[in-house]
Amino acid sequence: MLDALRDRPHPTHFTLEQALNEARKIGAGKTFLVHMSHELSHLQMLERLPAEIQPAFDGLQLELSVGDILKRT
Repeated sequence: MLDALRDRPHPTHFTLEQALNEARKIGAGKTFLVHMSHELSHLQMLERLPAEIQPAFDGLQLELSVGDILKRT
């Protein structure tokens, strides 16, 4: 989960580009972007983001197992 507020810089939040750069550095198999403002269109983000990076949405539920978590540590 990474914060991606908007395209314009903000003093305390990642821009979309900064979040994408961090996701690449981390190397996670799946990244969900959260805390997006109304300035980012969910549909446009789906079209422009790589498959392993997606905008999260209200009601999204993730199921994690202890094995999944231990593999990453």
